[in-house]
Amino acid sequence: MQQMITEDINLPNIDGNQLAELFKKFSGKKVIVSEKAAATRFTFIQEASSERPLSYRKAADLVLMSALVENFEFITDPKNPNSNTLRPLLSMGPGCVGEVKIYNKKTPLPKDDSVIHYVMELQHVGTKEALELLESKRDKSKEYAAIVAIPNSAAILIVDRVSVVKQLIDLHSKFDQLASNTKSEPIPARRAD
Repeated sequence: MQQMITEDINLPNIDGNQLAELFKKFSGKKVIVSEKAAATRFTFIQEASSERPLSYRKAADLVLMSALVENFEFITDPKNPNSNTLRPLLSMGPGCVGEVKIYNKKTPLPKDDSVIHYVMELQHVGTKEALELLESKRDKSKEYAAIVAIPNSAAILIVDRVSVVKQLIDLHSKFDQLASNTKSEPIPARRAD
């Protein structure tokens, strides 16, 4: 059974070592912290209750996003998948050394298959439903990949390779439609007695 968090987490000013400890707690993976990451301040504030619990898996994804907001990343050791390094963010695309370039439907995606950050705006479907659909289609074994809701918006942040983002964009175009764009057929009413 998956562990759940049932109380708010309110950590507005923690260092990289504390953020790494949170990731270790929620993911079960060891983390080596770079000197620069250890000296950086991070914020990790998440709401949770017994009525709306937060899973450890989801909390680990949110820790990854907290690092990204401050231009840091958790990188999995290719020789040991249970070990990560928290370090400054490296290039995420052309011309993006040390900073994150955010893509959306208005910006063309890179031609290579690099890891990017893509904001998917939702029009006609709720964030929870969209997250469930998109999560079911992605490879959860990739540590660098994540899909999370952007707080206080109808949007989702996707961190993954360009090829995967394109697949998710295609899926999004199929499920995020007005009800008037879907076909319906009348069903004749018949008496049950």
